[in-house]
Amino acid sequence: MILIATISSFFATLAYSIVFNVPKNHLLICSAIGSIGWTAYTLCSSYFLYSEATSNFVAALIVSTLATILSRQRFAPVTVFLIPGIIPLVPGYALYKTMYALVIADYSQALNSVLTAFLISGCIAGAITIVTFIPPIFGINKRGRRI
Repeated sequence: MILIATISSFFATLAYSIVFNVPKNHLLICSAIGSIGWTAYTLCSSYFLYSEATSNFVAALIVSTLATILSRQRFAPVTVFLIPGIIPLVPGYALYKTMYALVIADYSQALNSVLTAFLISGCIAGAITIVTFIPPIFGINKRGRRI
């Protein structure tokens, strides 16, 4: 089950990266980052029994850290690795459930689903922010050297 999810998230991230013109020498790395993020989310939600928001937060921390490290090693902007890596974690199903509940006029379910989507989005944004701002706090510049 996890192997199938890992492989499918790899190819989904690869397809997204191709559509949005990621440089060819970074395609496999971006796909691997997305796959690792989705695997981390699946492991956290299935085996460690974390909530959906906590699982997304942990996975986004891993993706953000990998994107930051690889952007420094490969001399590329961090967004080249971060945006395709985060795509599998985006709460699309929660937004779909929100729209469906609005169409059938189930407003309590719509409110519940939209709050879940906002919580997951906030967790992803928080994880990216934490990874972005931790190195300058400890006096580490963009090249990984101490100031």
